[in-house]
Amino acid sequence: GPFSLCAVGEGEVGVDIEVVRPRSPGLARRALSDGEYRWYEERGGRLEDFYTLWTRKESLAKYTGEGIADVRQIVPPLPGEESPGGPALRSWAGEGWRAALCGEGPLPEEIRWV
Repeated sequence: GPFSLCAVGEGEVGVDIEVVRPRSPGLARRALSDGEYRWYEERGGRLEDFYTLWTRKESLAKYTGEGIADVRQIVPPLPGEESPGGPALRSWAGEGWRAALCGEGPLPEEIRWV
């Protein structure tokens, strides 16, 4: 897509940015944990919400270095929830894109566009 996202920190970080685009209808059920899927469905099953969850998963997987072999097993906190004792996680949204950063807090409030 037309975006790239970079993060620099004192410790480990993981970032992901995605262009919101149509996906196969069953992807959300295959990729999201049961709790994530409920959150997604409660919001109407919108692509934008799927990508919010997906970028959080990817940023956490990059932070830990474990990859996404079993994507349903990667379960970051839902947007608006905290993970006590875990890394900090922040999501951003814009017209046609979603992004997330995972790392040791505190995390920046906004993306610096260059």
